[in-house]
Amino acid sequence: MSDDEWDAEDFKPKTFGVATTDKWAGEDEDEDAPDDWEAADDEDKPAAVVEEAPKKKKLTLAERIAEKEEKRREDLERRKREEEEAAKKLTPEERLAEKARALKMQEDADLEVAMETFGVSKSDLPSDSPLDATPTDKESFEAYRTALVEKLRSLESSVLYTGFLEELVRDLCWNRECSPPRPLLEP
Repeated sequence: MSDDEWDAEDFKPKTFGVATTDKWAGEDEDEDAPDDWEAADDEDKPAAVVEEAPKKKKLTLAERIAEKEEKRREDLERRKREEEEAAKKLTPEERLAEKARALKMQEDADLEVAMETFGVSKSDLPSDSPLDATPTDKESFEAYRTALVEKLRSLESSVLYTGFLEELVRDLCWNRECSPPRPLLEP
């Protein structure tokens, strides 16, 4: 190539298969920038269209109470239907057990109401459990021992049972005048 070709005003270099595109081409074409940005913001804002949520009409106290009562009644009816459907699927033995459970719950509720009425607490009532009793004679001590052994035997399967038993015996014998108890399991 000669210098004359380079100096010519209509000179175009040869392209070798690479398309030259300007990635910013057309960037300035759509722009209508105002001179005063603050004034432009005020003018361009259309009237604010605010969609208000539908207002709940104010209900009177009686209407609100009636509404809540209706919801409660519907909920109770739904629960009752579900219980009836579940009861239809029960076997006769399960129905009998369910009746016994309901009767027991009713008796317990009645007992609680009666206790509250007369100012009696559960701790004032005598217990049927021999573990809650205070033995006074040989027979009651024997019943107490039997109940205690049964209760402790129900815990035998626990890994912590042996350590618990050792501590229990040690605590029971701490003020006795005798030699200390031997370990239950000697290593």
